Parts: sequence; structure tokens; C-alpha cells
Amino acid sequence: MGDEYAPTTTKAKTPLEAAVAMDDKARTLPEVAGADNGSGKNLPEPVGAAEGKVAVPLPQPPVEKPEENKASMMDSSSLQRTVESSAGRDARLALVENQKTMSLIEAWERSEMTKVETKAEKKMTAIHSWENSKKATLEADISKMEEKLEKKKAEYAEKQKNKIAMIHKEGVEKRAMVQVNRAEATLKIEEAATKYRACGVTPKKDHGCCIC
Repeated sequence: MGDEYAPTTTKAKTPLEAAVAMDDKARTLPEVAGADNGSGKNLPEPVGAAEGKVAVPLPQPPVEKPEENKASMMDSSSLQRTVESSAGRDARLALVENQKTMSLIEAWERSEMTKVETKAEKKMTAIHSWENSKKATLEADISKMEEKLEKKKAEYAEKQKNKIAMIHKEGVEKRAMVQVNRAEATLKIEEAATKYRACGVTPKKDHGCCIC
């Protein structure tokens, strides 16, 4: 008697067990209703139902639904396409960035080459001007020296010509003196010879005059 009126103690369920129980109950109710309507047979009562105890169903493995599998596959495919699209976009961005970098490098190279060429041209022009200026100065100096040399040459030639004229004049004078002296000596010899002939005396070597 005491056992019949003893209070029944029920163990508290965890949240997981409660969720599983609700899921099992939702699945069991349609099956029981279908069985009663279709066959008219009574299903066996759960163990402990006749005794007024609460039956705790065993947890069953989750059943994957086709819709969930399809959705999962679609999500996976969509994720893969998203990853591929992101990778392709990154690759395109990297290519564009690389092309931009190459363009900047090429522009910098052309700019630097232009600077070098311009600088070299300026230096070449300056060197050409310097060379022409130096050459013109030296050529002017050479012309001046040639003019001076020509002038000195003319002056020297004039002096030498004057000297030649003076020497020629002096030679003429000396030749004239010789001619005069020769004529005088010849005249004296002729006069002495005439006197020696007149006296009939032979002239002596020591005496150049005739003594009569």
C-alpha cells in the first residue's frame, strides 16, 4: 500500500536530451496516426506507460534530408565559386598592379634617358664652342705672328739689299782706284822707259828713275 501512493521521482533532463525527446516525439506522432488510420491496428504502448511512468526514448542518429544535402552541396559549390572568383580577381588585380609597375618603370627609364641625353648634348655643345673659340684665338695669333714675321722679313731683306748695294758701290770704287793706280803706274813706266832709251842706259833694279 505504501508503495502505491509513494510519489514518483523524475530525473531532470539536460537540454540536449529534451531537444532529442521533442524531435523523436514529432517523428513518432505522424507514424502513430498513420498506423491507426491505415491498418486499424493498435501500436504497442511504450514501456512503463501502463504503470504511469514517463518513458524516456533513446536518442536516434540524425537523419540527413535530401534537401539539406542539396543545400549543403550548393553551398559548397557556391563557396568554391566564390573562392575561385576571389582568386581570379586577386590574380587580375596583381596583373594590373604589375603592368602599372612596369609602365611606371618604363616611364622612369625614358625620363632618365632623356635627362642623360640632354645633359650630354649640352656638354657636347659647350665643348664644341670652347674648341672653336680656342682655335680661333690661336689662328688669330698665328696670323699676327705671320704678319710680324713678314714685316720683319721685308725689313731684313731691305737691309740686306742696302748692304749689298753698298758693297757693290764699294767694290766699284775699289776697282776704279785700282784702275787709276794701274794707269798711273803704267804712265810712269812708259816715261821712265822713254828716258832710258834717250840716255841709252840700262835701268837698274834698285833705281826706278833714269839718271842722265
